[in-house]
Amino acid sequence: VKNVQNRLFPWHKKISPPCGGRWRFCSMGLFVFFNKPALPDVGIFTEALVNYRNATANGSGFSYEDQAAACARLLSSISQTKESDILRIFHAEGKREKGYYCHSTLGVLWNGGNYLKDLSAEVERKMKRFNALSKKSKEFASSLCAIPLAPVLVVDSAPPLRRGALSDMPDARYSTITKSFNADKLPSFVVIDTETTGLKVQGGRILELSAIRYEDFRPVSAWSTLVNPGKAIPPEASEINHISDAMVSDAPKLEQVACSFLDFVGSSAVVGYNLPFDLKFLFARGVDLLSQKRKYYDVLELARKTYKKDLDSFSLQDVSELCGVFRDDAHRSLSDCFATGIVFKNCVEDITGR
Repeated sequence: VKNVQNRLFPWHKKISPPCGGRWRFCSMGLFVFFNKPALPDVGIFTEALVNYRNATANGSGFSYEDQAAACARLLSSISQTKESDILRIFHAEGKREKGYYCHSTLGVLWNGGNYLKDLSAEVERKMKRFNALSKKSKEFASSLCAIPLAPVLVVDSAPPLRRGALSDMPDARYSTITKSFNADKLPSFVVIDTETTGLKVQGGRILELSAIRYEDFRPVSAWSTLVNPGKAIPPEASEINHISDAMVSDAPKLEQVACSFLDFVGSSAVVGYNLPFDLKFLFARGVDLLSQKRKYYDVLELARKTYKKDLDSFSLQDVSELCGVFRDDAHRSLSDCFATGIVFKNCVEDITGR
């Protein structure tokens, strides 16, 4: 230390210190100041926190596997960051209440609590959950892929479809399920689903159309195609169904696949989740499933009847999760068809007690 002092501050020996060694203390203070260690780099933690926040937000679009990876990354960053620095971030971004701080992502910090340990335990709990849900999602995807796909017949020279006015749309009488329902009287049915440019039927377009045929409540064949809407997809629609303009640019138009779709459905009973929406959209675009006599089952209404004490929200996502269905590709029509079929079967079993 003396050699370094002599090189950096040669004058401290030549000038007599007025207060017995104060100059020597000052030179050492300057030496320590210039060699002061840098503040800890919390960039790793803040980046992991942002990624974790984005991944675990409702409707984030992240897969369960990606959400688990975000949790693992945050856990790793916690182990590399001092607790005091994490608390500094917490206090800077959190809202102070009586006796505690509340952070939008990191939760609640009570005074005197072992926050870092609790935070790590909570993130680890979420990571284990996301890993388990990722496994279930892959099992769902595997089961869906195992359903044989029927060919989609594209008619290149198909004439434009005659669009129907909703005022001319025939009324559909929706069947219900009671305790005395006999499943043998429904030997087969077809679950349908559409993905559209929005919720408004008038002026809206179909982006994806799918159907799955069931026999004895088991899926036996599937039909699915993207549809070219003929105009740009609104960004808000793409955010929900993740269907982009590039994906549908080479897809057939609705009139080119309408006959193939109707042939697949045939005269079977039609099942759907919020089925009136799909039937209206199809009718308005010129695909009529109502002119032929058949049964119609709206699984949304059945779910509201069956699980009214269990749920506040009856979105397909929430109801299917209650039935043990977890998936990464919600709002894609074929996946929605398969999830609807599972929910329909669960509703029938829960209502009839079989």
